[in-house]
Amino acid sequence: MCDNDDRKRLADYDKTVAYILSLQDVRFKILAFMPLLVGAALATIAGKGPSPGVELLAAVLGGLVTLGLMSYDQRNTQIYDRLTTRAKFLEKELGFEAL
Repeated sequence: MCDNDDRKRLADYDKTVAYILSLQDVRFKILAFMPLLVGAALATIAGKGPSPGVELLAAVLGGLVTLGLMSYDQRNTQIYDRLTTRAKFLEKELGFEAL
């Protein structure tokens, strides 16, 4: 039977794994959504024969979105790495068998 500390560790482990899965889910949603967004933007710009100002605006906006996604992904990677380290520690503390 588990003591109180083991129950707390198990609850912590469950929350840690759930957070890891949610981070993975967000990454895959962004990965699936981005080609659709880029395709729609290209179709809109190419269909109208854009002026140089519109092309410049699209390029700047695309660059800003790319920088935003890169920083978001870097932060998620840091969180993901810390969570996996935490999960491994909890697995060791709870006595889970290594695969």
